[in-house]
Amino acid sequence: SEIRRLAVDGLAFLGLRLDERRNLKVDGDADLTEAGADANTLVIRAREDLEIARQVRRVMRQAPARG
Repeated sequence: SEIRRLAVDGLAFLGLRLDERRNLKVDGDADLTEAGADANTLVIRAREDLEIARQVRRVMRQAPARG
């Protein structure tokens, strides 16, 4: 939550304002936009590990069999 707060504070010139209460409670995807903000502040949980695993599986299935 501290890293998000610092990041949003640094982007305040774009109209971002963080709802501190929601920021402290967030778990997963969430809208942390403070009321009256000019732009939305969203948390999107990235799962790069799953995407990497999917791509590795796809490549492995396409690889010629070794024997």
